[in-house]
Amino acid sequence: MQAPQCVPSANVFTAMAGSPDFRLRKHNDAASGTTSWTGDAGIGWGWDNRFFAGANGYVFFIRDTGQLERYRWTDQGGWENGGTSKVLETNWTGWQHPTVHFRVTADSNNHIYAVGFDGNLVWHSYDDATQTMTRKQIATGWGKYDQVFAAGDGVLYARDPAVQNGTLYRFQYDFRTETWVQQEKNLGWGWNGYKQITSPGGDVIYGMWPGGEVWWYRYQPAEDTWANSAGGNWKERITTWTGVDEIAPAVDGCKLGDVAPDVECKPSANFFAAMNNNDFRIRKHSEPETGLSNWDSEAGIGGGWTTRFLSGANGYKFIIRTDGALDRLRWNGTGWDNNGISERIATGWTGWDDPHYHYRITVDSNNHFYAALANGQLERSVYDEAAKTWTKEIIDDGWGKYDQVFAAGDGVLYARDPALQSGTLYRFHYDWKSRRWLDYGTSYGWGWNGYKQIVSPGADIVYGFFPNGEVWWYRHDPVTRQSAPGAEGTGKEYIMTWPNAVEIAVDVDACKLKSPLTVTPPTVPAPSNERAQMAFNANTQRFEIAVVTDSGSLMRGYQSAAGTEFVEWQALSGYQTAAGRATLAQRQDGRFVTMARGTDAQVKAYTQDTVGGPAWTGPAAVNGLLSTSPVVVRGANNLLTAFAVDHQNKLWYAEEFDATRGFKPWRKVSSPGEYNMSPDFVVVPSGDGFEVAYRSTGNVIAVRKVVNGAFGPLRIANGLTGAGTPAAVVFADGKVQLVVRSSDNKLYTQKEGTSGFSAGWTDISGGMTFAGSPAALVNAHGIVETAVRGSDNLVYRGGQSVPGATTWRSWATNMDSSVVDPSFAAASGTEQRVFFRDGAGNYFLWQVTAYSSDSGAAMSTRSGAVAREVVTIKSTKGELTAEK
Repeated sequence: MQAPQCVPSANVFTAMAGSPDFRLRKHNDAASGTTSWTGDAGIGWGWDNRFFAGANGYVFFIRDTGQLERYRWTDQGGWENGGTSKVLETNWTGWQHPTVHFRVTADSNNHIYAVGFDGNLVWHSYDDATQTMTRKQIATGWGKYDQVFAAGDGVLYARDPAVQNGTLYRFQYDFRTETWVQQEKNLGWGWNGYKQITSPGGDVIYGMWPGGEVWWYRYQPAEDTWANSAGGNWKERITTWTGVDEIAPAVDGCKLGDVAPDVECKPSANFFAAMNNNDFRIRKHSEPETGLSNWDSEAGIGGGWTTRFLSGANGYKFIIRTDGALDRLRWNGTGWDNNGISERIATGWTGWDDPHYHYRITVDSNNHFYAALANGQLERSVYDEAAKTWTKEIIDDGWGKYDQVFAAGDGVLYARDPALQSGTLYRFHYDWKSRRWLDYGTSYGWGWNGYKQIVSPGADIVYGFFPNGEVWWYRHDPVTRQSAPGAEGTGKEYIMTWPNAVEIAVDVDACKLKSPLTVTPPTVPAPSNERAQMAFNANTQRFEIAVVTDSGSLMRGYQSAAGTEFVEWQALSGYQTAAGRATLAQRQDGRFVTMARGTDAQVKAYTQDTVGGPAWTGPAAVNGLLSTSPVVVRGANNLLTAFAVDHQNKLWYAEEFDATRGFKPWRKVSSPGEYNMSPDFVVVPSGDGFEVAYRSTGNVIAVRKVVNGAFGPLRIANGLTGAGTPAAVVFADGKVQLVVRSSDNKLYTQKEGTSGFSAGWTDISGGMTFAGSPAALVNAHGIVETAVRGSDNLVYRGGQSVPGATTWRSWATNMDSSVVDPSFAAASGTEQRVFFRDGAGNYFLWQVTAYSSDSGAAMSTRSGAVAREVVTIKSTKGELTAEK
């Protein structure tokens, strides 16, 4: 959708009949056809030859002698250079003749279109640098038109007086491609009554009768209709100018701008500038959403802003002084609060006067600070108004390559890498509540190095500030990931020049998106018979277990002694609102990290203080607001990575910074193709990455490898309808073997070959049916084993007859039932354990010695059952106690 965006008062220049007087009047709200006008001032004389108004204040005048002259009317209300004209050419004769008088016009590019006596339409463009005029004949047969006038960027209207009492046609010429976008669009008849037809731009039309009546129209090209005025009419009489002979509206009074339906702005965006004479000045941009060059006059509001200054939200301005003091003032729209006396809110913020880091600190629309530190870390700092304290967190690494970082909304950041393609600009969006990167490093084009400074009023609108004071406008559409067209329909717009400005800032909350990308917390069901995760601690030679109880406590269990079935339990203090599966993994230093999602959908993590010790640090906020419980694993780089799935069935990950700084914010795994992952997935370390086996939302079983946060090719294991979570193991050659329960409640396995999962599924059910999801491992002899809950709720264990075999042994059980899916892990040597829990709260740590090739391929259902202790878990004041 497009609509005209007009300056508050559109300049209309007028020549009077029988008088050399030249006057200026202003039409208020030209877009709506109001009858409101301001001013009627004499600004010159002798304009009784052909004149027409272009853009940027330029007015063109053709003398009888053939001189084409150009004058410029300034925003400050006077003629530039004291009213001295610039002669552009000297061969423009004949334009006083009635035949051609109204067939010369200037568009919003100050390109002149002229139809001479020969009927040819010629396009002219004057180059100020070379002081030469370029001309090109772009059409013939225009001699039938008696009036031609511009109404925008290459937009021309022409009247044919011989057709139906004056038919008006619309054209549009694209000088960039030298093609016609539209030709001779019939817009209606009966226009002959007007002595003159002209436009202030934006397809707004003024028709002036011989007696001085002026009527308003506005055509809507996209809808191919005439718009109604503010009074509800498709045309409107807006004034009567007695004694007026000819008018010339400035053709850039209105522009046909792309209306961003998702962007809303305050009436104006406050621009601030530190000047080279130590002044501090303000200027308001009235059309930040469209890029229309519509500005209020600038005003001085102080001085001494010569160090780094930032413009935040709610009128707050921040100054970082050379001694590291951070001071804050508030501009209330008309003046400074507290008589302009600043408030000191921090000290020690040194280094931001260094040119290398000067533009690497910014404030977003929450007044949260983001700073790319000298060590390349990205720090987020939040000031607590009540406590007068700061909360700081490191949220990313690798930002040392950027020389400019600026905010463009709530957690929306842009960063420029000057070393790539003459300055590549990247977009980021950090959701601090969920600790998620909703957008990370999306390229917004190259060639940005020419700008001395880049800032934003919010809503992904970008202003680029050149060293010479020029300011250019852009708007990035975060949905299409493209530049949105501005007032002229292009991806960028020149909007002003601010001479002598050294540094600028703009209120970052001047604009906002109506429907910004946000994270809605998912509904988290109460914990119910959640599966535990078990791992072997090689440092202590004991098994470690993490589980969420039905009461919502995150519990850590560990063998009281190596080889025993007795487990000691401790509740991890401060996390009694857990839900879903718990997860744990051992760090390279031997300490365990345990985490779980809470009923608020935020993930919390605990880190063991010492190897095997009872003290834990936490809960640390990993957050996420994701739709599944996390799965944490250790990769080849010896860092832990957590994985979880969101409400759109996409996989996210949060990797540790290092051995001391906890987890980075969540990022979505990038994918070369579309996929939809159900909550049922498993992650297994594999070489330089992780193999992720999952059931799709369509119940297809698939495997993809994640390396450096990106998915590799999709490998689908067709041939069955999956149910529950698949189990997966990875061999030394990187191939994956799956164990899956199908919708028929049978168990199947398949190993990946050189051409993927093409061998087909092997039914290993042995006539049995199963419930829940299996667990699998490769034992010390290279044999794949699995543990699974049967349809009778007994826990069974099975495995290959020999390594690589497609034949499996008979199922073994210890005849104990379970209300949870079992966990399965191997110790050193041949010791293996299966952990599960029955409905009475008894847990079982079933010891199963690793199958070997000579163990026998057919075994009774009682084989493998061993003695075990049963321990009842009770909760007292949040602490777990064990009783024999």
